[in-house]
Amino acid sequence: MTRAVVACVALLALTGCGATHPSAAPTTTTEDEYVALVQMVIPNSPTSGYINLGHSICAALDRGSTPDQVAASMLKVGGITDAGIRVVIRAAVTTYCPKHEDIVPHS
Repeated sequence: MTRAVVACVALLALTGCGATHPSAAPTTTTEDEYVALVQMVIPNSPTSGYINLGHSICAALDRGSTPDQVAASMLKVGGITDAGIRVVIRAAVTTYCPKHEDIVPHS
């Protein structure tokens, strides 16, 4: 599953959906909850991979990608179901880019 997280981050970056982000700040309670949730969906990956994935999702949305486009990019990688992807996207938006909450449906 580590490969799935790394591949998702790489794919989002290659498709113009990724962006650099500032160094991760110290873990917050919200970030702990995000990591715990994503670990349930994509187990056995390093925490930094989950955090990078969350920032990549937000960067994609910042650049104008729709949640469906982000999900489609992630689905191509495999190792995660469509439903799991939707959970990860929602968690990333809630944690890292709440300004996009209005475009990401609640699952």
